[in-house]
Amino acid sequence: MEIGTIQQYGNILKAVSTDIGYQYSSGLKIKVEYKDNYLDGYAITWHCAYDRNKKPVPLVYDPETMLITLRKECFINDGMIYIGGAAVRGDEIINLRPAEFAISCAVDHSLNDLPEEHGWLQEAEQLFKQIIHNEFELPLNDLMANTAEDLQKLKQDTRTELTGLEQDTTAKVDTLVQNAKTDFNSVKKATETAVNQLKVQAASQQTQVTNSINQSTMLRDDLIAKRDSGFFDGSDGALVPTGSGFFTLFKSGGHLKIRVVKGSSPPPLVHKNGHLYYRKVKEAS
Repeated sequence: MEIGTIQQYGNILKAVSTDIGYQYSSGLKIKVEYKDNYLDGYAITWHCAYDRNKKPVPLVYDPETMLITLRKECFINDGMIYIGGAAVRGDEIINLRPAEFAISCAVDHSLNDLPEEHGWLQEAEQLFKQIIHNEFELPLNDLMANTAEDLQKLKQDTRTELTGLEQDTTAKVDTLVQNAKTDFNSVKKATETAVNQLKVQAASQQTQVTNSINQSTMLRDDLIAKRDSGFFDGSDGALVPTGSGFFTLFKSGGHLKIRVVKGSSPPPLVHKNGHLYYRKVKEAS
C-alpha cells in the first residue's frame, strides 16, 4: 500500500503529507516523484532514520515503479522519521536533504516478531540494478537506436548514389577497359625486359658457380696429392714449399720430383748449371 509521496527538487526531498502511518507497521510504500532532471543517469539508494546522527536503516527501492518499501524498523518509535537518498554515478555521490514524516502512536500486536530480511543486501541489489541500467543499458539502447537511424540514412544515401552512378557507368567502364589495355601492354613490355635481365644475370651467376666448382675440384685434388705424398706427416716423399697450388715438388729416392694436378700444365722449370730455375712466362701483349 502507498502511504505517502516524496517529491524531488534538485538535491532536496519534500514530503507531500507528513502523517504517513502508525507504529508497528511494516512493508508499506512511499512513491517518489522526480520534478526535474537533476538526478538523470544516477542510481538512487534510500535510507530512513529517527536521528540524523545515528546509523540509518536501508530501504528497498524499485526504480521501475519508483516505490520505496518501509521496513518494520521505520515504525518502531512514534515521532518524526527522516527518509533520505543518495545519488550515485561513477565516483560521484550526491547526498539529498531528507524528507520528514510523522509516525503516530499505536498498539503493538507483536506481528513483526518474524526475522527481518537482510535490507542491506536488498538495497545493494537494487542499487546495482540501477547502475547497470543507467550506465550500461540506457547508453547501449541509445547507441542501438542511433545506429538504426544511421543505417537507414546510409541505405537512402546509397540508393541515391547508385541512381546517379547508373547514368555514367557505361562510359566509365569503357574508359577503364581502354586504360587497362594500355597498362597491360606497358606491364608486359616491362616484364619481358625484366625477364631478359634476369636471364643474363643467371647466366653470369652460372659461370661464376662453374668456375668456383672447378677451383674447388683443383684444390681438392691438390690436397689429396699432398696427403698421399706424406706432406702432412714429414715422411720420405714430403713436399717442399713452392709458390703454386697447382703443382707439388716432393723428394723420392734421393730425387726431386714434380706432380701436376690433372688438367694443369707443368710449371716452367729449367735446369741449368746444376740449379733448378723457375722461368717466368711472358704474357702475350
